[in-house]
Amino acid sequence: MLVVAGVVVGLAPTVGLTTAGADRGVSVGTAPDGSALLALEPAGTTVTNPSETTVATLRNNAGEALNTAYSVSVDGDGGALTAVTAETPTNLDPNGGTDIAVKCKPNGQRGTAQLQVHVAEAAGDGVTIQNALLTVDVAYDCPGGGGRPSDRPAFDDADGDGEYDEGEETYSVEELENFENRSVRLAIKDAGTLDARGQRVSIEAREILIQNATLRSNKRVSLDATGAVTIDGEIESNKGIQIDAGGQMAADYAQLRSKRDVSLSASGSLLLRFATIDAKGAATATLQTQNGNLLVQGLSVRDDDDTLVYTPADASVSGTPSRGSVEAG
Repeated sequence: MLVVAGVVVGLAPTVGLTTAGADRGVSVGTAPDGSALLALEPAGTTVTNPSETTVATLRNNAGEALNTAYSVSVDGDGGALTAVTAETPTNLDPNGGTDIAVKCKPNGQRGTAQLQVHVAEAAGDGVTIQNALLTVDVAYDCPGGGGRPSDRPAFDDADGDGEYDEGEETYSVEELENFENRSVRLAIKDAGTLDARGQRVSIEAREILIQNATLRSNKRVSLDATGAVTIDGEIESNKGIQIDAGGQMAADYAQLRSKRDVSLSASGSLLLRFATIDAKGAATATLQTQNGNLLVQGLSVRDDDDTLVYTPADASVSGTPSRGSVEAG
């Protein structure tokens, strides 16, 4: 078995790890062609937009399958680039490869950065490569920052980074009143107060994020996500609040105020640490999975009996409320 440890590989048209053969020991260096056991091949593209762009391919030239664990980072870009390639173990077939992608932030920067692929281990039947760093240069020319229109406070966070990127779809308050698109990661962030002016708010989306914003309606507010719901803002309703998450619901520090009921449901954990629930009716929480946890440290509950009632009764509950109580239903 060949082991290459503590390798730092410099720049070349194609860079990677080479060996002179097991009978002569192990030799490591850069390779300008396909002779590298594990190579990082630059795509030669310039990154110019917020959508992901393939800039290199991690190539297996070892002649056998390699189970490869790696991570990706960018250096010298001044914060202009973000690596978007998943950092998970990948099985690379002989002569096979996996693409490495990055994206621009809309900050108007341009230049050349260094893409770094850190290979923790690439292991096969006859060769193992460990603790290797492969690098190539990446040119970028990012567009200038373009904020979303002031009259369209919500957006489709297509890349899931929690930030508005130029080109992502935006939505008006009126569109949020009856929003139904299960492919959208809907984000309402840094938007001030959104007043539906007496209209019912019903939002169905893939994921929902409300951060540093207040969603207000004189009628019922209903949020329903296939995946996660994240609330770090305020929701106000005169007719009740219902929030359903197909994944985790993270509502730490959220403020939920209703003149009727507040109903929360999650298929993952339900996080209510230091949140406020203020309701004239009942406050309830339902965990739809046995693996979910209800976290209530610092929670303030003020409803018809100052009690958050949760189901099922055997759900895992952690923390102590600062006001009111939490009891099984």
